[in-house]
Amino acid sequence: MAIAVLSALTRAVSWTTGMVDGLFEGLVKSGEGRERSPAQFVRLRRAVLGREQGAIAGMLGWPAVVCADASTWYYRFDDRAQQAIAIQFVKGRVGAVELIG
Repeated sequence: MAIAVLSALTRAVSWTTGMVDGLFEGLVKSGEGRERSPAQFVRLRRAVLGREQGAIAGMLGWPAVVCADASTWYYRFDDRAQQAIAIQFVKGRVGAVELIG
């Protein structure tokens, strides 16, 4: 019984992680040059808040310029509107996500 519950839980967590990873990567990496809506930023912020720094690096790679101890990472978001996102880490987890530009 415990193994069945653990198996179901593992599948649910894996599915959720994959969905969030896909949403986050799709919103930031794909469609460069395309205009993005405020709703897309809101979904992205909800998806990443609380995630570990390593998970963000795994999904998006390291930012173009970052110090080893940098608490804020920056990524392009909407090239046409010249917007970027700032992801601020607190104790190794995403504490805030802001839209710049």
